Amino acid sequence: RKRPQLFAELLRELKTLPDHAILRVVREVRDGDW
Repeated sequence: RKRPQLFAELLRELKTLPDHAILRVVREVRDGDW
């Protein structure tokens, strides 16, 4: 029940990040062991 709220909070934090930080995170996730 708390997970959608947590996800919304994460998205809100992501909006405040600069674009290069987001791109770096996306690249790490894509290249990582996920």
